[in-house]
Amino acid sequence: MADLQDRLIQLYELPAKSKNLGFNVFVNREKGQLKFSRRRVLSIFGNLISNSIKFTPSGGSIEVHINIINTEIGKQLDVVVQDNGVGMSSAALENYFEDVSELSIGTGGEKGFGLGLKLVNELVHELGGSMNIASDINKGTKISILIPIN
Repeated sequence: MADLQDRLIQLYELPAKSKNLGFNVFVNREKGQLKFSRRRVLSIFGNLISNSIKFTPSGGSIEVHINIINTEIGKQLDVVVQDNGVGMSSAALENYFEDVSELSIGTGGEKGFGLGLKLVNELVHELGGSMNIASDINKGTKISILIPIN
């Protein structure tokens, strides 16, 4: 868990600081080691954090919380990525899970094609997990993911 935290900070702290964003990664260090598909999990984190950086205006903040929880179906990686960015309308949320992609512009002029959340959703489901998105215009977005682990 500590290695994952360090890696995420190494990858995303500089892009966040370049937009004057607060960026924090919180992990439950008591949980120690876990096994997962590093490539897939880093792709999931990468897309979520990049989206938060892209759609959070200067002065905003992004938090990543990572924990391992016990559920009725076993141990799961519990991930929450939350920002106080521009948020999404309910119509935009519906489009993310359809085969509709559209050009979107971030708060710093960054271009996106609406594929990031679709990719994350596919990767999470390939790993047997689930994803939930809560978002309000001008209040931010909170994405929660549960992924079964061994």
